[in-house]
Amino acid sequence: MITLRFKFHPHTFWSSFQHPSESLFVPAAVISFGTILLNITEYGTTEGKTGPWLREVMVVLFWTYCALAFAFCCGIYLIMYVESTHSIQCYVRLIITGGLRRLSLLRR
Repeated sequence: MITLRFKFHPHTFWSSFQHPSESLFVPAAVISFGTILLNITEYGTTEGKTGPWLREVMVVLFWTYCALAFAFCCGIYLIMYVESTHSIQCYVRLIITGGLRRLSLLRR
């Protein structure tokens, strides 16, 4: 469905990266690739099902996944920060109040 949206309205592809809430789904799509890797490892690397080549491929795919996840997760916040009209004080306030809320939840 999302593919059809981008096909019929191509300008929405880049704007989805810049939208404050919609852009958070981009790193989530990369993270979902990790679930696929986990299932391949769980069901494919048992003895007798595949050769030793799958373990080597999974190591390469794992490190590729780590690099992509790190780049996309950090990159999307960089894009959100650069494209946003909020000041640095606003972000610091959000981080501090979010941290204080977490601390108050831990004390309960």
